[in-house]
Amino acid sequence: MQDDPSEQPTQAAPPALQGLDRYLLDDPASRWARAFRRALTPAVELPAFGGPGWQAAGWQVQVAAAVVAAEAWRRDVLFLPQRIADEAGAVRYLADLAEQAAFADVARAVRAGANAPTYDELVARRAEVTRPEAMSR
Repeated sequence: MQDDPSEQPTQAAPPALQGLDRYLLDDPASRWARAFRRALTPAVELPAFGGPGWQAAGWQVQVAAAVVAAEAWRRDVLFLPQRIADEAGAVRYLADLAEQAAFADVARAVRAGANAPTYDELVARRAEVTRPEAMSR
């Protein structure tokens, strides 16, 4: 009795396909798109959808590129809210870093101009004054 071929593990994609396969998820629709793309164009590097290379290609390459492009759009829409949140978080983080750097520059300038001790220097001075041997004098 032969095994069902649909239950066989799929082989790794050839190097030319691995780059495009990153646009496909691991769900039924993406698995279908990946299988459809590999069946039409087993080892052909696909041109960008709609570009000059796509227009000059045969129908198999055009259809495979359209399927990959459609999956890329679907994937983009699925992850868009998370990408926007990540980008907003990165912008907030960079703004916080810039604000902290600007504040540190201002604090250094104020301390230098006022000849005021830093917090660490104040802690060290207080420790000297409150030591027991300093109290007995």
